[in-house]
Amino acid sequence: MVFSADFELDAQDAANWRSLGESAPRTMQNFLGVRMVNYMEGEVERRVSVTPGPVKLPIQWTSEKQRRYYFGFVAQRDELGNIIPYKRTGGFKWAWFVRFNLENFSIGIGNSAMTKGSPNWEPQPLFDFLMGEQQQQFHKNTGWIEGIDPILDIIIESMDIIADSWAELMESGSLV
Repeated sequence: MVFSADFELDAQDAANWRSLGESAPRTMQNFLGVRMVNYMEGEVERRVSVTPGPVKLPIQWTSEKQRRYYFGFVAQRDELGNIIPYKRTGGFKWAWFVRFNLENFSIGIGNSAMTKGSPNWEPQPLFDFLMGEQQQQFHKNTGWIEGIDPILDIIIESMDIIADSWAELMESGSLV
């Protein structure tokens, strides 16, 4: 699954933002690179970066194929063949990041654990099974959020804040 979202920006607004970036790069960097990133990082931490609860027993497998795959390839075993219980590392929770590209005014929310090894930020199976289209039932049961809607909501809300802030930036007279 690859997530993308398109939005349209009025040509004059785009030209104005580009002009502001060229004429007042510190203002643009402070607004987009600091203020908006801080806002978005806070929203990602609050709404997306979840700590799921404990596994609900008995485990509700999505399919027999999934159960066989887990026990055959994923589960770690000790020297006697006993399954070693999986312990969460927190790596997925703490791997979320927010990026602004000031050159083309793009916004990105990603997770380095879900894009590991992917040169194009393409989500890897981990994302799909924890939160994406192939979310496993027992992941839902433990409290992982479903789907990318919260991520998309944060991006849309951020775009609204940017649009609303245009007048504020222009009226401030402190463009540097």
